[in-house]
Amino acid sequence: MDVDVLLDKDLDVQLDSLREKLFLADKEATELRSELQLLEKQSVLSYECADSDFWRDFWLSMVTGAIKGLL
Repeated sequence: MDVDVLLDKDLDVQLDSLREKLFLADKEATELRSELQLLEKQSVLSYECADSDFWRDFWLSMVTGAIKGLL
C-alpha cells in the first residue's frame, strides 16, 4: 500500500510539472503570436509607405516633366 501512495505522489508531482510547462509554453506562444502580429502590421505599413513614396515621386516627376515641356 505504501508503494502505491508513493507512486501516486510521484505521478502527481510529474503531472503538476507537466501542467506548469504546458502553461508556460502556452503563455510564450501567445506572446510570440502577438509579436508576430505586430511585425506583420509594421511590415504592411512599411510597404504601404514605400509604395506611397513611389507613386508620389512618380507623379511629381510626371508633373515636373509636363511643366518643363510647356516652358
